[in-house]
Amino acid sequence: MTLYDTQVDVDRAVQILQQGRPLIYPTETFFALGAGAFFEHGQQAVVNIKNRPEGKAFPLLCANMAQVESILAPSFFNSQYMPIIYNLADCFWPGPLSIVVPARTGLPPHILGPNHTVSIRITSHPTAAALALKIGMPISASSANVSGQPPVHDALLLDPTLLATTGACCVEGPSPAGGLPSTVITLSGGRTLHLLREGATSRQALCDAGFQIYEKAVPR
Repeated sequence: MTLYDTQVDVDRAVQILQQGRPLIYPTETFFALGAGAFFEHGQQAVVNIKNRPEGKAFPLLCANMAQVESILAPSFFNSQYMPIIYNLADCFWPGPLSIVVPARTGLPPHILGPNHTVSIRITSHPTAAALALKIGMPISASSANVSGQPPVHDALLLDPTLLATTGACCVEGPSPAGGLPSTVITLSGGRTLHLLREGATSRQALCDAGFQIYEKAVPR
């Protein structure tokens, strides 16, 4: 099965996601394979399609700040970190900066990392944002490849087996930029950030916005 056999428009893609089924779709960095965040069977389908090891959490793409807030643990709203989230959002969202934060209860296990956390960002890709907005929830965003293979920014390079197994691919809007994946950070107190992965949002851009980067000591 080829790209053209599986290609769907945004309206059909929305229907697929609303049914809790997985979809290949473009993001600002690479093509992603994901499902609506609150559909546990959709996240399990993504695991099965990718042959992905259990226990590796899927990041989430949001359409707006309301969707980010729908994921956060209630206690987080009154913490010292919430103003920092808003500040980072003003500086870098929509865009390729993922922030690991405490998650509310009741979310599917496949989107949860250690200590009940979740990685979130507001996507700058118009198609990904439209899909999340129209289904009324964030979308998980694992790279659209079989685990161990490189990510893809050209739709014509998507794995035929992945296309056939997923059965639906939306390629509307601009092609992903490729290059580096999103940058991933956690909050370390005040304006200090712990850089888990440097990617499309550079360390220098974070520093220029007035944040300090915390470097973990290398164990000896």
